[in-house]
Amino acid sequence: VILAYIGLASASLSAHNPVLRLHGGSAPPFYENNGGTVLALAGDDYAVLAADRRLSQGYGILTAKTSRLWEVSPGVWVAIAGCHADALGLSALLEHTAEEYRQTQCRPLTTEATARLLSSVLYGRRGRPYYCFCVLAGLDRKGRGAVFTFDAVGSFERVGCAAVGGSQAIALPILDDLIADPHSAGVWGDEAGETYFQSWDEGGYSDPTSARPPRSCRLSIDAALVGIKDAARAAAELDIRLGDSLQIATVVGSSAHDESVGISKCIADCPLKSH
Repeated sequence: VILAYIGLASASLSAHNPVLRLHGGSAPPFYENNGGTVLALAGDDYAVLAADRRLSQGYGILTAKTSRLWEVSPGVWVAIAGCHADALGLSALLEHTAEEYRQTQCRPLTTEATARLLSSVLYGRRGRPYYCFCVLAGLDRKGRGAVFTFDAVGSFERVGCAAVGGSQAIALPILDDLIADPHSAGVWGDEAGETYFQSWDEGGYSDPTSARPPRSCRLSIDAALVGIKDAARAAAELDIRLGDSLQIATVVGSSAHDESVGISKCIADCPLKSH
């Protein structure tokens, strides 16, 4: 009886709602990708997090001034691409939980604790996951830059650089090259990699985690900002959902600030080929 009532109610709602009729009489899709690309770099004493400000729906641009960056805790930023409605709900939940923790414990959430909080929230919604591509950035307990990436169900990893969202395939190789370039004094060189993998072949007890290369780069913060902007400009030439401007949050020591810089100059200065 209950199932029959639900079926009649759904049919009646579909008959009187033009939006539902547009989707064949069923409910609208729960998920919609509103675009967005998030970039991040972690340094020895800083973290940089950036996201574009174009909010799109299909081939249409809803706004060019949206924000995908939220400061969950002092000096701890999260950037979310994907479904913007899910991003707003997820960020509001994180901010509320972080503020509740600060008031009850009389101290703010650390970067590592915020990463575990985000992981728990995402895992709690594994039945109907948030359609979000999340990156969290800040400083760890030792004052080093920390960048965490997450999947839809809460698995997360600390990385030296990150690129998620629509332009991930274009931007991530550029950021990887910044870290792997020996002239930029990166720490992901061949020697560190060999030390990590050789520890698996040694007999007896081995601890490959202790020999793993540090998850940060040794670029200066100015070089990191230039690399982030170059990666965004390169991706904007090929991805129609990426454009307008890039919002950047930097965390250095105890100070944190965000800024917006234009990324459309390269598109105007570098015309596409005619063939």
